[in-house]
Amino acid sequence: MTGFSWTALTLSLLLFAGNSFAVDQNELAKIVDAIWEKFNARRMFSMAVSIPEKENKPGSYDFNQILTTENGVSVNETIREGNVYMVDRIVAAKFKPGKKGDDIHAEYRVLQNFKDWDDQNNFDHDHDLLLFYVLGSPCYHKCTSETHPQNILRNLSLIKKWKHYAFVFTLISISKNPNMSTTEAQRAEALQNLMIYNLGATPAHP
Repeated sequence: MTGFSWTALTLSLLLFAGNSFAVDQNELAKIVDAIWEKFNARRMFSMAVSIPEKENKPGSYDFNQILTTENGVSVNETIREGNVYMVDRIVAAKFKPGKKGDDIHAEYRVLQNFKDWDDQNNFDHDHDLLLFYVLGSPCYHKCTSETHPQNILRNLSLIKKWKHYAFVFTLISISKNPNMSTTEAQRAEALQNLMIYNLGATPAHP
C-alpha cells in the first residue's frame, strides 16, 4: 500500500493453519519462496492458490506445477495493470489506489473474487492445499476492523471450504500515514481478530 514501510517478523513468516491438518512448515516455506521468486509484484499484493496434492504422497503438494515462471509473468502483468488475475488455480491482486488515499487493499480484492473463482473451478477441497498469501499483515484500521465496510473478516470463512488451508504473510505492515498509524497493541489485536474469524486456526512460525 502506498506510504507503508515493512518490518520483518523475527522468523520471517506467520502462519494461520487449520487444526485439521499439520502443515509441513518446511514445504510451506518452499512454496512461499516460490511466490517471492516468481510472483512478487514489489508492491502490496495478495494471492490465493489451490495446490494439488502429489499422487500417493499425502501432505505433499505439487506447487511447482502451479507456481511457474510463465504464471508469474502473467500474474504480474495483470495485477500491475490494476486488474484481478483469476485463472485456473490462482486468484491474485495488488492494492488499488483510491480517492484521497483510500486504497482498496489487495487481500480484500482477492476475497471479493474468491467465491466466483472457486465456483468456476473443480478444486479438490478434501486434498488440495489452499494457501492464502499476503505480502504484508492485514491492517488494523480496515482489513481487521469489524466495522469497516472493506474488512476481510466476514469472508475469511471461505477458505475453510478446503480441509487443508493456511493464511500466510511475510511482513508486518506499519503505515507512514499518521491517520493509519498503529500501536504494537493494535497490531496484536489485528492478528487476534484474524485468528478469531478464522475459527480453529493456530499461529505458528515456519
